[in-house]
Amino acid sequence: MDLYSTLLLCIALWNGSSQALRCWNCHNTRSPEDCLRYGYSQQCSFRETVCQTEVRYAFSWGANPIIRTSCKEALACNDNLVQNPRRGWSPTQCNDGKFNSVCRCCCVGDHCNSKDLLCAVKNATIASSTSLSTSKTTSTLLTTRTDIKSTGRVPPRDIPFAPGDLQGEPSCEVFPNTPEKGNISCSNGRFLASECVFSCDVGYELVGNPNTTCQQFVDRAMWSRKSPICRKKRVCDPVQAPTNGGVKCSGWGEVGITHCTFHCNEGLHLSGSETTSCIDTPLGPQWNENFPLCAEKCEKIEAPENGFVECFGSGGPDTICGFVCDTGFLLEGDTTVSCFLTPEGSRWSGNAPVCTAPPPRCPDLGELEHGRIFCDNKNLELGTTCRFRCTRQGNVPFRGKRFESVCEATPDGGVRWSRRKPCCNSFCATQAKKDIVVIIDSSTSVKKREWRKMKDFILHLIKNFNISEDGVQISAFRFTKHVDRRSQILFGRHRTEEGLMGAVKKIPKRGGGSNIGNALRYAKNVVLKTRNRPDVSDLVFLMTDGQSKDEFQDISKELRDSGVQIVALGVFRDNSHKLTGELAKITGDRDLVMPVLNVLDNFQYDALKLIAERICEVTCD
Repeated sequence: MDLYSTLLLCIALWNGSSQALRCWNCHNTRSPEDCLRYGYSQQCSFRETVCQTEVRYAFSWGANPIIRTSCKEALACNDNLVQNPRRGWSPTQCNDGKFNSVCRCCCVGDHCNSKDLLCAVKNATIASSTSLSTSKTTSTLLTTRTDIKSTGRVPPRDIPFAPGDLQGEPSCEVFPNTPEKGNISCSNGRFLASECVFSCDVGYELVGNPNTTCQQFVDRAMWSRKSPICRKKRVCDPVQAPTNGGVKCSGWGEVGITHCTFHCNEGLHLSGSETTSCIDTPLGPQWNENFPLCAEKCEKIEAPENGFVECFGSGGPDTICGFVCDTGFLLEGDTTVSCFLTPEGSRWSGNAPVCTAPPPRCPDLGELEHGRIFCDNKNLELGTTCRFRCTRQGNVPFRGKRFESVCEATPDGGVRWSRRKPCCNSFCATQAKKDIVVIIDSSTSVKKREWRKMKDFILHLIKNFNISEDGVQISAFRFTKHVDRRSQILFGRHRTEEGLMGAVKKIPKRGGGSNIGNALRYAKNVVLKTRNRPDVSDLVFLMTDGQSKDEFQDISKELRDSGVQIVALGVFRDNSHKLTGELAKITGDRDLVMPVLNVLDNFQYDALKLIAERICEVTCD
């Protein structure tokens, strides 16, 4: 092997043991300036251990050359280099460029071929191995064989790498470092304002600044930013496509880049999120949503009768359905159900509810003026009991703790209050509306003083109520064994208070037995059917001092069942309990019986209160 080949081999071995060489690369540029402006830094392969420059001149081209620079294998560059002194044009292939010329020159060192873009040292050959002792950042020019023989070494060129020196233009000293697993591309070489952009190989990402610019500082030109590095991209674990479905992703699992969309085969429902993205978390790259499943839909759920259902979802797992009943109906069961996935398939979390008709309710009683209402069921459903109490002093005190009204069933399937709401106005004098039948016992046992008190009570009753067609109407008759029809007062016969009072005063006292049953039957069949107002409730007020000589329970019940209220005043002299019990069979309620001892003077007030309670209960709401 000759000396030149040996030296080239040494150069190749030295370069292969170090970092790969970088050479300036430009192609067919017409000037050194254009080569630097439009060229770029090329990383050489491990076999390419030198940088080469080729300069061509042609008479037809004029004074401007054609310049090519690139990486080159040492032996190949040597083969080109030895052609310089050989014959080709006048006098050699590489000449002064007056006619035709092609010169090749080789050098060792990063971007060394950007310093002598015109191959100013002609006929350059191979340098000795001693030239390799210089720093790699210092370019080593391969000079002529004569230089090698005379000196035994290559003259060092310790000149900073500054391609603009040849043209007198400022430039940055060296190119920015090309990141490992990456590349660099500059807009104007190393000249001022040249911008270099960094990129990374597939699977890697830049860490640092993506670009840098050659800028003039105080005493020299420098790059504005440090070169970045290329780091292997951070990725999430592989995405899992659902069974019986698929997934499409926009990337390869990179953080912030990869977004995946899932789908199911026809007839199946996607349970879970339809999309997921790879994001950075304190625990590392993670998918922001769990991978979904493909499942069958739940069976269609029906709306309840007298109601409707509204579902959110497509019918598969995670679908929620809500139920609502029509106005007036009550929902019994779950208000919502969800479709969820089980080992056996998709199932609803519960059954559809039932919409039932509400229990019948009595009408609202409203408020009680000057009083209070206490009900044991705020919904006023069947069976509710409401109690009434006056709170204003001087108003009518309701007799006994049993004054209450119950929500009860009617024969036609409805409900009603057993008693209408009372009022707390004293005797309801101006508001009362009632048809009252007064039945007076004038049997022999009734004393004249007692008879006068009874008649005075009727007169007092007339004075305390509004006697009119729109107010209170009063009829009255006396009885013994038989009814006295001659002195009877029927409804509407006397339209003024004076006329009615005059007729009462004329009712005579006659003796005889006491047939209460017969008197009640007469009231039902005659008096209450004579000009009795159909839209006004009726009240029978019985005044007697003894037990009836005839049967009275059947007729009493008939009156009560027809809606007639019966109130009784019993005048007793020895055993009030016996008389009260007898009269309670007539009224149906012991609270509607007022026993009076020998018709005392205060009985009129008590009797008026008792009647007022009955009248107010019905007419003052």
